[in-house]
Amino acid sequence: MRGDDPFFAFANVTYDLPERYRGIAMPPGQGGTDSFTISSRELIVPATAIAAAGGRPTEAADRLVDDGSHGWRDWDQVNWGHPPLWRAWTRKVKDPAWRGPEGAALVFDIRCQAANRLLVEFETNGWGAFDAAQPAVSYNAVVPLQAAATARVTSRSPGPGVVRNAVSCPAAPLRRLHRWLVSG
Repeated sequence: MRGDDPFFAFANVTYDLPERYRGIAMPPGQGGTDSFTISSRELIVPATAIAAAGGRPTEAADRLVDDGSHGWRDWDQVNWGHPPLWRAWTRKVKDPAWRGPEGAALVFDIRCQAANRLLVEFETNGWGAFDAAQPAVSYNAVVPLQAAATARVTSRSPGPGVVRNAVSCPAAPLRRLHRWLVSG
């Protein structure tokens, strides 16, 4: 983290949904829910105010977005119970704590139980997140997966030292990346 980064904070509070509302019909492919979440407004504290109060960064940036050890905890999931239409995405790539440096590639390894295809999508500047005058752009690639084989997927052409079964995705500008999505 850099000393010129602002501080963002908000809170989510999740409650159990009363039993009488749990059986409400949902659109096909979507399961019911037993909870609901209320979110606070976002608080933004400029870096100058943090420095004036004597604050300083205590955490270093980490280029590892997710090591998979917590399952899908940091990923939003849609249609999880409907295999043809499932989607998962993370916005961690927008956070400076996980954002790669200029010129870096986003690389991930994936292993599947059966031969399949994976849609990989990188969204940049969504909602004008980095520059309201610039358009949001999505970069997409369909990655063929072999059963029980680990594939390495990179957001730029594989170079020397990258495994041979690497699949190249479009080179999304990582400094403007706001969402990384995978879908079956």
